[in-house]
Amino acid sequence: MEIGNAQKPVPFGERLSGCSQECGWRADLQLFPELAAFVVPFQLVSIANIQQRLWPASGMSDYSVYSRRFGFEILTSTPAISADDREDFELMLKLNQRMPQTKAHLKRQFSSITELKIRPSGRIDRQNDKNILPANLGLKADGRGRKWSIDQLLEEGDKLLESAPHVPVQSEETDDFRGQLRTAYGLMAAAEVNPLRLSAAKVKQLVRMALLDMSPEIPPHPRQTEWFVTARLRALWNAHLGDSDSKFRNWFQGSRSNLVKALANLHGHQGGRLEREHVEWALLKLTGQGLWFAANCQHQFAAAVWATISPQFHQLDRVDFEQLYFPQPYLGGLTLPLIWERSHFLRPILTRIWSEPANRKLRPILWRMLDYYVQMVGARRLADCRSKDRAKAASGSPAAARQDQGSATAEFEDWLEILAVRSGMRCQNGRCRINYDHEFAADETLVIHRFCRQHGALPPVCLTIRQAGKIIREERER
Repeated sequence: MEIGNAQKPVPFGERLSGCSQECGWRADLQLFPELAAFVVPFQLVSIANIQQRLWPASGMSDYSVYSRRFGFEILTSTPAISADDREDFELMLKLNQRMPQTKAHLKRQFSSITELKIRPSGRIDRQNDKNILPANLGLKADGRGRKWSIDQLLEEGDKLLESAPHVPVQSEETDDFRGQLRTAYGLMAAAEVNPLRLSAAKVKQLVRMALLDMSPEIPPHPRQTEWFVTARLRALWNAHLGDSDSKFRNWFQGSRSNLVKALANLHGHQGGRLEREHVEWALLKLTGQGLWFAANCQHQFAAAVWATISPQFHQLDRVDFEQLYFPQPYLGGLTLPLIWERSHFLRPILTRIWSEPANRKLRPILWRMLDYYVQMVGARRLADCRSKDRAKAASGSPAAARQDQGSATAEFEDWLEILAVRSGMRCQNGRCRINYDHEFAADETLVIHRFCRQHGALPPVCLTIRQAGKIIREERER
């Protein structure tokens, strides 16, 4: 570990001050000559002259990539690892890298209001089932209270967002990025009043559900299918080892990859022709195992970093370091950087954990947010499927035109609600149901009239056409 002499001030709020120094970790040239050109950058942050922390200088995502690669080389360099084992480990690492390009990778961040709302064509109950928010959102631990509306969720999120500190470790920490996290901060506010406590086995299951969709149907003989697919995957892997990097990526994880089809139809292997759904299930299971293999690689790298700590890092606490970089039971055996890399949705709570890694009270809040996320992803998927199925059923029927007209009207009313909420105009009770109407004034102003069923007429929302268009574009782009 190399450390620079220059110190830069780092803001930590009104009461604390600190400074940072640039550091760099380089692999032993005799042991890993192929990695000699790579340096993993860190910041040694000294807080109020009483504590030191080692932060990734180029962001958590870059650190996660570096640590997996270096950790893999460290793990497979031991004499006990054979050439066949190294190939299997490399396959696991490639499956982990392939995950973000698969449909099973849960990518939704719910950063816009339109992602939270359900169109009329996707609702079960067209009067009440208007959003994908969990039924227990906003309820206390004893079950008291009422479900929060989108309006109240964003209001609570804004409160937390205003008081949230800027953590220097976040390379993407900008005002625009923070503004996209209003929903996430609101969900964290709800999780604080209703934390979720789980056993270790349940934590691992919940983490896997929040990162990877294992929805394909389980085959009749799962273990046998997994064995068939693994054997075929190894055979194809060996056949493509001579490919160039670009050709290999196109085959293995590119947008036009036919990996599932090739595995299902591969001749000369036990099991004959396999169902594609069963092959996809087995691949997803192996991909899930790749997550924990990546965590093991990051563990190997973090242990190597700690082993090179010099006396200049005398105030660096080992327990604190392990909480930040080693696999943790409260993360289902994954590492904090690996979870950080996978989901922007969890950034608010992960930022707090990063600042207070030993604070056990934050963990049930994280678990509740994961639970919310799983529920919201499921509700969003079902609503989208209902909308598509109803659109297919209605096409060509005499009632299709009338249904399309009604859907368009309902969608326009949804946009009026979004414009009003984004403008900061709310009822004094966030749970109230509000009806919206509109008119255009002579000076090209959109006037949104609002009527609350409990409090009567509310002050209108006035927006110029340009302001309304900007809000709509921002919502569609998120």
